[in-house]
Amino acid sequence: MQDVHDHVSSDQLAFASGTTGPETSELNQLLLRKIRTHRWLSGLGVMNKNGVFVGAVNRNRPQDVGADFSFRKYFSYLASHKNENQYFSPVFKETETDDIWLACSRALRLKQGQFDGVIFAGLSGRYLADEMGDINFAEGGSIAIVDIYKGLWFRNPPVSGTVGGKVVDPNLDAFLSSGRDSLTYIGFSPFDNKRKIISFQRTHQFPYMVAVASNVESELVGWYQKGIIYSFGWLLSMIILFLLTYILIRLNSAKNRKLQRALEEIKTLEGILPIWSYCKKIRDDKGYWEQVEVYVSRHSHADFSHSICPD
Repeated sequence: MQDVHDHVSSDQLAFASGTTGPETSELNQLLLRKIRTHRWLSGLGVMNKNGVFVGAVNRNRPQDVGADFSFRKYFSYLASHKNENQYFSPVFKETETDDIWLACSRALRLKQGQFDGVIFAGLSGRYLADEMGDINFAEGGSIAIVDIYKGLWFRNPPVSGTVGGKVVDPNLDAFLSSGRDSLTYIGFSPFDNKRKIISFQRTHQFPYMVAVASNVESELVGWYQKGIIYSFGWLLSMIILFLLTYILIRLNSAKNRKLQRALEEIKTLEGILPIWSYCKKIRDDKGYWEQVEVYVSRHSHADFSHSICPD
């Protein structure tokens, strides 16, 4: 809408005699490019300061160029509020087709502070139905868009006779008066009176809310299944941890026993040994002289094999 605003000229706003003028054709070409690249737009138009459409394109019906829509609330609101540049309507039914629409409007101010007209954009509930029609919700789940006046713009799956009407829910009333951005609670759906988990989320800068509901029983089944999986995973992890700990303890125990046996078998000779310089006998602690091979054999695990050297 800002781009449309920047391309509108004073000559186009002054021309409103029909659809054949060059000013109108040029403006309609701009609007047509916008509506083709923005699928959610069902209608797009430019009104002059008198409320007359000087350019308009629509997907499903003839153009409104030359029509006087000054009686529309969005026009009168922006014309009378000099400091406001945007207006968002409640949900309404389009008069000729009964399609559910939202109207977003922006004031045209070619000169600062001066009201020169309005850019109108009609957003289609049918587009959202096409876009979200294949979403796979949990059993009994739904998604909806509600305006701040509690008007229902869109709901999937649809409920006959509810779109375009008011949502009657005390929790929604409390949420709107609280000023909070979101609300989640367990309650009974105003559409099918079933117990559900319901969440409302405001959309920033726009007076609409997204409402998502899911069946309590379906959600609990999912949580129950997840709980079983998590519990089994935790138990399996503990068993693996126990087995690893047990194996490590057994390995360390066997290693320690082997080391202890090795320590017990080690015998060492240390210190100064008195040895007779001629016969090579060793004197023990009791003063007795022993053959060197006898002494060493008694104090270590060494054995001797006697032989004769060349000398």
